Amino acid sequence: MFSFGSKRLNQFLLILLLFLNARVLMLLVLPADNLTLYGDYPYYFDLGRLFGELGYWPFIHYWSEYPPLFPSFNLAIYELSGGIFKNYVVWLGLFLLLFEAGILVLLYLLSNNGRDADAGPVGWVYALLYVPLFIWLRHYDPLAVFFFLLALFTLLRGRSWWLTGLIIGVGTMIKFFPVLLLIPIWWLRGWQTALKSGLVILLVIIIIFGPLLLLSPDYTLASLLAQSSKSSWQTVWALLDGNVDNTGSFGPLEDHFDLAKATETLYHPSRLSPWLTLLSFGLLGIFILTRPLVRNKKNSLIITSLVLLIFFCGPKAGVPSGSFIFCPCSC
Repeated sequence: MFSFGSKRLNQFLLILLLFLNARVLMLLVLPADNLTLYGDYPYYFDLGRLFGELGYWPFIHYWSEYPPLFPSFNLAIYELSGGIFKNYVVWLGLFLLLFEAGILVLLYLLSNNGRDADAGPVGWVYALLYVPLFIWLRHYDPLAVFFFLLALFTLLRGRSWWLTGLIIGVGTMIKFFPVLLLIPIWWLRGWQTALKSGLVILLVIIIIFGPLLLLSPDYTLASLLAQSSKSSWQTVWALLDGNVDNTGSFGPLEDHFDLAKATETLYHPSRLSPWLTLLSFGLLGIFILTRPLVRNKKNSLIITSLVLLIFFCGPKAGVPSGSFIFCPCSC
């Protein structure tokens, strides 16, 4: 793709170093309260404090709106920070920055797509766009997006089905949307490969959720059902439903100890039936997937983008970090 010491490699290393330099300096210089004013870092800090000060574990003592892996990382980062918010913001920011850098690398490699092409403009665009910077300091989404792109990269490089399934499984235990990659796997490699990868994903889910279900079935099941109560947010559907403020929230932190609150709908419900929109978008997806396209790597990227576009433009969707690359209409 590029050789050590080549002009193309040197150009990318420059992009990566400038990308990291700007973000690290922001973390070290700007006040933590200003950096996280519009984001969820304070909320993540409070979740960590439930463990650090009271010994409460997610899924065991309260329900969690997030799949298990990020809450686990979050507890470790809180402990590392010593319970000091400024330290916590720096440590969490550096942790997520590793995956943001990984996203930049993977976008560069995917843009090259096995061709000896100059993907430098893609690197510069992502490094200089404001949206990735904003979301990095707002949500933990870079973690899930990294595993999504890594799984896509392994798929296009023809790696083993079990490796792709393993990466998707890990990503799904951070946020649920990486499981959508089963559709491009089926489209490119066939239903047998998709089925085998799906079994690996299921195994990862069982390994992670199984012990939690045994230890605390009520709070674990409530955590799984919580997503159904989320109102529409950050899309045109949210405007249609009248959800323009504080949407995407699951209520006060104390509500997480109440099992009934996990499935209680907050804010305005959907004016259009979710089943109607699901059917509409599903039919659109089937129409696209059954078009007579050549099943190659380039078209697989197009199919993946369209799958994300359809999903994130759904009636209850939000916007993960980096998804604007694939789904501009949801930003």
